[in-house]
Amino acid sequence: MGDTFEKRLDGATRRKSRIDKELKSRRKTRIVAVSVVLAVVVFFSAAMFINSPLIRRVLPALTIGNVDFSAAEYDYYFVYSLNQLSYYYTSMLGEEGASSYLPSNDAALSTQIQNEETGETWEDYLSAMAIENMTEIARIYDTAKAAGYEMPANIAEEIDTQISTYKEQAEMYGSAYPNLNSYLRQIFGNNINERALRRILERAMLASSYSTYISDSFTYTADQLATYYSENADNFDNFIFRTFLVAQETVEETFETDEETEAANAAALEAAREQAELIASGIESEEDFIDAAKEYDSIYYGDSDSTLMETPGSDLTYMEYDGWLKDGARVSGDVGTIDAYSGTYVIFFIRRDKNDYQTVKMRQILLLMDTVDSSIYEEGLEDPEYLEALRQAEIAVKGRADEVQSLFNAGGATEEMLLELMSDYSDDSTEGGLYEDIQKGTLVTEIEDWLFDPVRKYGDNSLIKSAAYGYHLVFFMGYGDKSCDVTAKNDLRESDYQTWTEGLAEVETTTRWAFSLREKR
Repeated sequence: MGDTFEKRLDGATRRKSRIDKELKSRRKTRIVAVSVVLAVVVFFSAAMFINSPLIRRVLPALTIGNVDFSAAEYDYYFVYSLNQLSYYYTSMLGEEGASSYLPSNDAALSTQIQNEETGETWEDYLSAMAIENMTEIARIYDTAKAAGYEMPANIAEEIDTQISTYKEQAEMYGSAYPNLNSYLRQIFGNNINERALRRILERAMLASSYSTYISDSFTYTADQLATYYSENADNFDNFIFRTFLVAQETVEETFETDEETEAANAAALEAAREQAELIASGIESEEDFIDAAKEYDSIYYGDSDSTLMETPGSDLTYMEYDGWLKDGARVSGDVGTIDAYSGTYVIFFIRRDKNDYQTVKMRQILLLMDTVDSSIYEEGLEDPEYLEALRQAEIAVKGRADEVQSLFNAGGATEEMLLELMSDYSDDSTEGGLYEDIQKGTLVTEIEDWLFDPVRKYGDNSLIKSAAYGYHLVFFMGYGDKSCDVTAKNDLRESDYQTWTEGLAEVETTTRWAFSLREKR
């Protein structure tokens, strides 16, 4: 019995062992299966995490000094940097001319070379430019916060106004942008929303406001201003003169050697010089100069003002006649000739303006005329529909201007009434529409001619139309400092502010994991 029991027990043990192995194998299979499922869930969760715009807006991508910037904020400054360049080149060269200096929209920026010598791509170049902008903001922002500087109320209001402007722009496009965030994504990148934009603006504008606060804190005595202006008069004075170029005749003959070509060009230059000297020898008055220019080239110099120049000395630095004009012995009526690369200038000195006139102050309500885009019309600027749309825009802004002027006059035409109307009607973003220390040559001609009329006194007002903007309800506030003092003060402040920024603590830039979440372009 014992043997039988032992055998039975042994068999039961073996069966149990087999069962245990099967169960263990099944458990292992289940564990593997569950692990695979979990891995898939984790993978897709990570992918959703990485590609989430929320994560790109929240996680620090760069830390500059004590300031964290998200990938979305980096994207904003990247686009801002490209827009900066585009605006600069377009304003200088026009859209067609600017295109050769800007990247193409038809290929990724990472595939377009910006610098042929170094091989740097446009992606690299704009990234460096963006981080440079962010670094400047971070340094000043850190300094402002450490100093306990608070955001001024008017700056906070300006941020609200800017956000509201974006909302209005989005609404103008109708269903194309169902909400503000969809419009912001189109402008600044897929990760920007209103909250992110507000954070960007608050930081940037606090830094900007603090910069202004620091710049305004630099003050100077009258003696300091006078001395500084005198030391830099060659750059600050305005030079009023007339000039035209007697151009070298083009050498069209083909020569066998470079020496012969150079000799022919030199002979052509010498002929231009002799002609210019002959013309100059017959000039005894400004009228003589005008007549001589017309006789030399009646098409190019046919207008009496075509040869007239009024230029700050700082803009003459690279001109061939710079030294001649700034000669301390120069007197009104002097005539001279100055050799240039492609001919010889004939020049007539009128006067050197020391800028000792009084600047002026004004407030304005600006009523901008709606922009009419000629490119959407088949015949462009000549299209009858475009011309009609332009006429309607002019009628609309004139109607608004007349309404504001009527309300202003009905309220007594006072400064207080102007300020009361400003919030509801003015398109001017300047606080209170106030402009101080206005110098000649800084505003549109239509307004300057009125402001600098010597009969002007406090309280004078006028509704002025300007070709560039629309209508201006202008209120004369009085006179400010002398222009020469304003020029000296502004230059000193710029220099002292530059010294202040150079003295700010250096900051380190740390690239974090989330920097990889930035948009590639």
